[in-house]
Amino acid sequence: MLFDKVFDLNFMPMRKYLPGILFILPFIILNINNLKAQGELDKQNKILFSNERTFGLKLKSSGWEINYRYAKRTSNYKKKWFYTAGFGTIKDPKEIKSFNEIGLSGSRFVYGKTNSVFKSQASIGRQRELFTKFDKGTVSIRIIYAVGVGIAFMKPIYYNVYQSDGSTVTQLFALNIPSFKIRNRASFFKGLPETIISPGVFAKVGASFEYGKKNNILRFIETGATLDFYPKKIKIMETENSRILIPSVYVSWRFGKVISDYHLKEIE
Repeated sequence: MLFDKVFDLNFMPMRKYLPGILFILPFIILNINNLKAQGELDKQNKILFSNERTFGLKLKSSGWEINYRYAKRTSNYKKKWFYTAGFGTIKDPKEIKSFNEIGLSGSRFVYGKTNSVFKSQASIGRQRELFTKFDKGTVSIRIIYAVGVGIAFMKPIYYNVYQSDGSTVTQLFALNIPSFKIRNRASFFKGLPETIISPGVFAKVGASFEYGKKNNILRFIETGATLDFYPKKIKIMETENSRILIPSVYVSWRFGKVISDYHLKEIE
């Protein structure tokens, strides 16, 4: 019972997406491995040791995120340390189901949402390359895992609510306000001084697929799962329980370049 309350298992989007990702991942790896032996030989100088700088656009089952990552080489060219800093949002899975269009203004809002939640995070992790690109048209596959710290910002949402005389008043959401009484959300800046800060930690594991045609230009598709922990509970929807654990799955597009390289090996 306690486990269900913490993870909100009935509505975790993770349950819907994770099986599909786990199902197709082995087929992707096997097919890419076969392509390695069949691809056209790459005449570029192969960069075996390098530092990397990339930017990422991430879509998560619990929101979105943009981030910057610096990956540093180690003595083993297949392994790297990386450091990431990012900013994003945290959403409740119920938001999608209760999103509606109400009021004469035609404005859209999420009925029952009490806080907009943003987060800033920094992490350190390890990256291990399973398959290296040696032929044109092939893909480098890397496994990653990381841990980090973050801060969640819970900003109260104010609504413009119709009164019986036709006027409107700006107030916080309350369960006794029917949806047809809400005209729209008030200005984003309303309630900004009332923002609550909640520090937390998180862990991440995933796989990335680097498909760039040039060895010094990086292009990644990355997918995986994260788990965020906030001792001060995160409250998003008035009708839902606050949560200290927020699991999610994600897919990310990363782009960047090699910023320093050593031990270049020419493939004949």
